[in-house]
Amino acid sequence: MIYYTKKGSISVEDKPFAKGGQAFIHNVLHHKALVVKIYSKLTPQKKQNLEQKIEYMVSHDPFKNSPVQIKESAVWPIESVYDAQKKWVGYVMPKVEHAITLTKLTSGAKRLPANFLKFKVDQVNSYNTRLKVLYNISSVLSILHSNQNYTLVDIKPDNVLLTDQGLIRIIDCDSIQIGQNKKVIHFANVTTEEFAPPEHHNKKTDFTRDYISSKWDSYQFGVIAYTLLLNIHPFFGLTHRTRKDITSFEEYVTGGYFPHGLKKGELNMAKPHLNFSLLLSSELRNNFLKCFADGHFNPEVRPTMTEWKTVLFKEISLVDKRPMTINVNQPSQPRKKSQNPVSPILGSNPIQSALSWPPLAQAVRTATLKKPGNLSPQSIKSMQLAAAFSP
Repeated sequence: MIYYTKKGSISVEDKPFAKGGQAFIHNVLHHKALVVKIYSKLTPQKKQNLEQKIEYMVSHDPFKNSPVQIKESAVWPIESVYDAQKKWVGYVMPKVEHAITLTKLTSGAKRLPANFLKFKVDQVNSYNTRLKVLYNISSVLSILHSNQNYTLVDIKPDNVLLTDQGLIRIIDCDSIQIGQNKKVIHFANVTTEEFAPPEHHNKKTDFTRDYISSKWDSYQFGVIAYTLLLNIHPFFGLTHRTRKDITSFEEYVTGGYFPHGLKKGELNMAKPHLNFSLLLSSELRNNFLKCFADGHFNPEVRPTMTEWKTVLFKEISLVDKRPMTINVNQPSQPRKKSQNPVSPILGSNPIQSALSWPPLAQAVRTATLKKPGNLSPQSIKSMQLAAAFSP
């Protein structure tokens, strides 16, 4: 099939290789690192709104001046695509290969590809590796939030792809909220109940009508971080000691029953929650308390993504390689200060492979993402960062 961009024609495979929501994903012929997302069955109004949204994202790329590793970490629209009648049908975006969804880790999947086994919670030092994955996610989100125009609203493990080197790719960015001066230009399309903050569950905020601040994303990141590090959702595995009417996780969320907050004495909790004090530093624990306890009543006190990034960097820098016991995946030796502490350099520290920290053991090939009309086969091949494994 032939489609068109503002720079010329683009050929795609007739048969889509994936489907998501109301769109099909097609490989671009002769450009192996690109795909086209083609929408179908949209109402004229929805299609017009989406076209305007994508055009805004293309012309206001928050990662434009970022290091290539950051650019590749968000599957951002590159250019709009039109049919032969010059009607908007979708957009070009980078292709992601050889990756799994973060859900494979947060759900405790027993079967992983052999090259991803290092991320399993029962592996020695997987705690450190998972910290670095979270740092990589926070690095991307902190840049996304830096101009205050974008809020993802639907951050969840299904929307984060992970390579075997611990590099990440955030997908489904087209569902994002776009705003200026706290006024919405384009509303978000969706959020996910399991990761949504209390203001969503108690109906105080409606993402389809209200402006959503970046603190919504900060909360969702906190849920992912807690789940990835402790192997349990912060509001799962809880029972109230006296109130038998509280049965759903939504009720624990809206009631402010964070298992390490002021109401912890009212709860019985599953064993993974008990590793909170054993595994995490006091500074990282404090971030979770700000996110889920203090931030329950006042979202503005939740950590920003830059604050999450800073704390995670410090956590990683405490000890380069902490020995772990496999049974509970916690430090097997008392914490000690690094002899050569590393200070976070926010805004300039490139995203790192989770397996070579810091710096990247070897950046095999890198290139700045280019528009389809300017792509050569050589530059296409070099779009994906390849990081050497450093055991």
